[in-house]
Amino acid sequence: MREILEISEGSLVVSAVSDAYTATLRIKLPCLLCMDGDINTPRLPSYLRKLHTPSDAVRTLTLSDLPETDPLRYGLDGSPTKVERIFPPEPTGERRMHEGCTAELAEITAGILHSCKVI
Repeated sequence: MREILEISEGSLVVSAVSDAYTATLRIKLPCLLCMDGDINTPRLPSYLRKLHTPSDAVRTLTLSDLPETDPLRYGLDGSPTKVERIFPPEPTGERRMHEGCTAELAEITAGILHSCKVI
């Protein structure tokens, strides 16, 4: 799911995005929403906001400004984990779309989670 377009009494209208399609769906409440990873991408500040922000609003800190000045406690050298490579997951191409009443959809979802040994 990419975006909630409308919230009304008893339902939501959402924009769902897949590799193959984009769909606008009305979903009855209560419901479970799975969000796309880009849902919380911050917007760039506007020109007017930049005009009203003082130029000294962003303060840059250096190691000497911090109470602990050991460089082995910060950044990559101080991290307990080392990321070797970042990559997106490969698309599996498997998509499922289910329709039905709440009880039927709950049963289908529970069956899928059980078959995947999640529950």
